[in-house]
Amino acid sequence: MRIEGQPGRYSASMRTTINPSMEPSSPYFVDMECVAVLTVDDTLTPEDAVRGATITAHSVLYGAIREAVAWLTSRQPYGTLVLGLSVLKSAKDEGVESAAGNPGSPAPL
Repeated sequence: MRIEGQPGRYSASMRTTINPSMEPSSPYFVDMECVAVLTVDDTLTPEDAVRGATITAHSVLYGAIREAVAWLTSRQPYGTLVLGLSVLKSAKDEGVESAAGNPGSPAPL
């Protein structure tokens, strides 16, 4: 999402939730949200700026969550929880509601 009053600045957030019902069969419960503020080159068109910010935010935010979850669980008796691949798809490919329902998807920009 473009930050008003700050040209070339975008914000994005991603939330990952694992085992939200706290099922005892799963050793971990995770609810983590990560936020990024990105600065985009002002020579880009608005469409390219949003595209670049979206792709970069997805990579950076998911990587940060993946590493934090691995770090936090690495010393626990059940072992490290390793998150799988997160795939960024456009809203037109799956519909806007599916992006919000996918734990590895960033909030739409």
